[in-house]
Amino acid sequence: IKCPIARWGGEEFVAYTNTGVISEKTAIDICKACEKHVFDEGELNLSVTVSVGLAFAPGSTDSEELFKQADRCLYRAKNSGRNTAKFIHL
Repeated sequence: IKCPIARWGGEEFVAYTNTGVISEKTAIDICKACEKHVFDEGELNLSVTVSVGLAFAPGSTDSEELFKQADRCLYRAKNSGRNTAKFIHL
């Protein structure tokens, strides 16, 4: 998947695509793949989890509303135990 990714704030990143190639299944697969990866840092073995919020909008949805909805989904994912993805179709 080729799309711009930027740090949004803190530990949050945003990716944008207008092609619809990031599916719900792909997002969940990314969460599971990140969970399985171990970062070997000498004596430290670190693992991470990823929470994803996705907002899908056909047509000309306002970008501010799109980001707001994606952020709400992200916090739903975090509050439901993390390491998952939550979605909304606008």
